[in-house]
Parts: sequence; C-alpha cells; structure tokens
Amino acid sequence: MSAPHAAAFRSEIAHPRLSRVGLGAYPLGGPDQSGTAEATGRACFDAARDAGCTWIDTGEVYHATANEELIGRIGLHGLAIATKVAPRPAGSGLRPDEIRGACVASLSRLRVDVIDWYYLHWPDDSGVPIEDSWGAMRSLVDEGLVRSVGVSNFGIELMERCRSVGPIEIVQLGVSLVDHRGSRSIARWCGELGIPVTAYEPLANGLLAGAVTSATDAKAWAARDVDTWPFFQRVLKGEALVRTRAILDTLHEWSARLETPVAQVALGWVLAQPGVSSVLPGSRTVDHVRINAGAATLRLPSEALLALEDVASQAAG
Repeated sequence: MSAPHAAAFRSEIAHPRLSRVGLGAYPLGGPDQSGTAEATGRACFDAARDAGCTWIDTGEVYHATANEELIGRIGLHGLAIATKVAPRPAGSGLRPDEIRGACVASLSRLRVDVIDWYYLHWPDDSGVPIEDSWGAMRSLVDEGLVRSVGVSNFGIELMERCRSVGPIEIVQLGVSLVDHRGSRSIARWCGELGIPVTAYEPLANGLLAGAVTSATDAKAWAARDVDTWPFFQRVLKGEALVRTRAILDTLHEWSARLETPVAQVALGWVLAQPGVSSVLPGSRTVDHVRINAGAATLRLPSEALLALEDVASQAAG
C-alpha cells in the first residue's frame, strides 16, 4: 500500500474519549519521598489535558505497581485511564480469578471506581487458555469494573480466539518508523474490523524524539542498553544501524522542510498507518507533552509519507 492510500485509510473509529495522542505514564516512574514525581506528573497531566489529550496509559507491571500508585496520588482530573494485567511471573496472572483480583487492585491504586480501558498486557505462555482469560475480561465489563477491554501485543490468531468469546474493543501494538515487526498488518486487520488501535513506543523509546540526529549518536545514547535490551539490538546493532541512520536522516530532513518538530513528524507517520487511531508517546516533561500533542492535528503531505515509507519499509518489521 502506498503512503497516500494509507493516509486515506486512517481509522477514525476511536472511542469518544480516545484522543489521537495519549500520554504514556511509564516515564514518570512511581511515588518518591520528596514528592518530585507527583509534582512532575501533575504538571504533565495538566499540560496533556490543556493540549487536547484525553487519556493516560499505565500498567500493573510499570515500576512494580508504583506507576499506578503515582497516578492515584496525582488524580486524573477528568482524564480517562488505561491499564493492563500481565501474565505471571511479572504480573498478577491471567487466570480468571487472578484477572479480577488484579483489576480490583488497580482500581484501588488508581483511586477510581471504573477503568476506561483494561488490557491483557501480553499473551500468557503457561497454559492458561486464552478463552478463559477473555471470558474473565468480558465479565469485568458486565460487572461495571471496566468500560472496555482489549489486548496488547497479541497476534491475529489469538485475537480471533478472544473474539469467539466476546468482542475486543481496543488493541495496543508497538509501531514506530524504526521498529514495527509485523504490527502494521495487524493494525490494518483491526481497522477493517472497526477495532481502534493505539500505538505504543511511536517515538522508539525517545530515539525519534528529536535529540538524536544520527545513528552514531543513537548508539552512544543507548550504549548502556544496546547489548541487553532486545529493542536496541533490533534497531542499533549490525545492519540495523545502517537502516536506522537512513530513517533518522529522512526524518530530520522532512522535519526541516516542514518546519515541524521531529517528534511530530515521527508521530504523524504512525497516525497515518491503516487502522491506527491513536499514538501513545511517553513523556516526562511538559515541553515534550505539548510537542507530542501537536501531532494530533498534523497531516503529513503525501511526499513526506512516501519518503518515510521508503525508509520505514527497511526497518525491523
């Protein structure tokens, strides 16, 4: 599919409270003794809301539940909330009783009466039937504990099994210019079914946020993680480093030509992908929140989409 066609396909099927740009809360960390995290988080939440963002994303495993605790201490003040339950051993587990227990615990930590979007964070590999897990998720909606349920990091086969039990109302996938590993075809499938997709890590863990201007800089920037974190191995080791250099060069070129922040151009490309309804960049500063939010109204010209698609097609995907 050409980039102009992709832009025309853009999904507008999102939940009424799902703005095109959300706020990933993970970078804000968890509560600390000094109150600095709370003050920073509150400022970012206010900036996001003022810039038109309507929702925040977290998960029970983010900072070992401390991220949810931080959000609870700050308060949502009108923002919607998405969170997730993860398989054991990292999370509470995906057996029906574990899912309900995890949901109740998240409600308590977040200090809310209902969760807007509740996800299975990633597939379980311990033998828990997905049909049992999804039945438990649907029961949370029936019980009024959550408004909508979805899955994160799931493939089409598993999602079809979920749909045999009950509807999937939202899907979360990792999508960025440098790393999309088949997620774009899944997003297209979701779009055809009318399921909104939120794209996490659209700025590739900050790699595409603007500060990194070359792949050499990127390798130095991520040096502590390149050999241990699979994400950086995919985008910064061996031939991947050459592909990342081409992507960064093209991204910065179009940022200059359009006089638009690099992060907004990177987010604009993700938002132009078939099926993608919203992007979820993480932010820990007010300035970054405001810049990222500006991508909600950006429509990249077809020439830019074609150029970015040309280099993105060579990325980890």
